Amino acid sequence: MQAFACAVLLLAGDVRAQAPELARAMLLQPPAWVERGDSRLPLYPGAAILPGDRVVTGLNGRVQLELEDSSTIKLGESAQFELPALEVVDDGSETGLLKGALKILKGAFRYTTGAFSELRKRELDVYAGPTVTAGIRGTDIFAKSDDSQDLLCLLEGTVQVSSPDAPLQTMDQPNTFYVVPRGQPPRPIGPTPPQKLATWLPSTEMRPQEPALKSGGRFRLVLLSVGTEEQAAGEAGRLGALGYPVETLASQTPAGLRHRVLLGGFASYGDALQYRQLAAQRLKIKGAWVMRP
Repeated sequence: MQAFACAVLLLAGDVRAQAPELARAMLLQPPAWVERGDSRLPLYPGAAILPGDRVVTGLNGRVQLELEDSSTIKLGESAQFELPALEVVDDGSETGLLKGALKILKGAFRYTTGAFSELRKRELDVYAGPTVTAGIRGTDIFAKSDDSQDLLCLLEGTVQVSSPDAPLQTMDQPNTFYVVPRGQPPRPIGPTPPQKLATWLPSTEMRPQEPALKSGGRFRLVLLSVGTEEQAAGEAGRLGALGYPVETLASQTPAGLRHRVLLGGFASYGDALQYRQLAAQRLKIKGAWVMRP
């Protein structure tokens, strides 16, 4: 395994050494990166996300994170998401309190509590861009920040929302939204037009026509097979910079020692096989083939 792939593994080791794993990347469609300190590496399925990390998606990119309490965070394409803080604190209960902050700097975001989320209490603040702040305890919300506005849409539950120089308000009606146009005061909370929901909600889901990389996915696509370690490391570095979580593997073949560049995390042989077309279209790589577990 060459330098670039080793850097990815070192990042994983750094996660284990520093902090409990309270957030993890469960599904993704590249390109996607995680930024930690001065490092910017492709996000790989199963990677832990630490407080202070920033997750970035590129064009067509999607990411689904799972928090320790089984709640999920979904990011759409061209998004920037930060996890400023996340911890379990002792509140006198058996399970403790999940406390932290979720910040969507750019793009589309969805937060949803899961079937097991009620087993742990939570106090999470959600920030949508520079103007919208929401306190959530257990709910389903969509948020988005772009050049024209910041908004939060309540799908289920109750949230407390505010913005600079505006009073705190309670949202408790499903499918209502709060929007702050750039440079203007917030608009009154109102019902979300159905056509908006029809556009917003799919924007954070995995693209249905594209296989996703999955935590625990065992199938790998061999993108390239080259003759030297240097070639493999160079190609891995190039693809990693583009947001694809590749690794290298040296294999003895009838033709001699070959160095393969692999993209892993596919749930099935069929998913990996389907991805060959995307590799040809987006990465200009033809002739990729599937390596079975």
